[in-house]
Amino acid sequence: MLSRGEATVVIRAATGGPGSASYIEAVGTGGWVRAEGFWAGTARVTDSAGRDEEIAPDNLYAVQVAAFSAAVAGTGAWQGATLGDGVRVSELLAAAWDFTRDRAGSNF
Repeated sequence: MLSRGEATVVIRAATGGPGSASYIEAVGTGGWVRAEGFWAGTARVTDSAGRDEEIAPDNLYAVQVAAFSAAVAGTGAWQGATLGDGVRVSELLAAAWDFTRDRAGSNF
């Protein structure tokens, strides 16, 4: 669970190991969104606003290689994360670490 200002979000994930489906779910004070089945191919995205959409499968490795190749060659527009995105992820991870450490006390 992460909070920043007025926003509170719970993020849960499963890697799709044996016995569990692959999913990523974010639940916040304003609603929730869930993507499931993405490791097996076609994903389904649902949310609290009533969205229920199937997303066509894609070869994620091929997409990453193509994006990297285009970036190196200077022929493609960058579609990945920005430096600001990386900073925000680091802030969220640090907040989660602090939250967990504060709750666990000296046993963490």
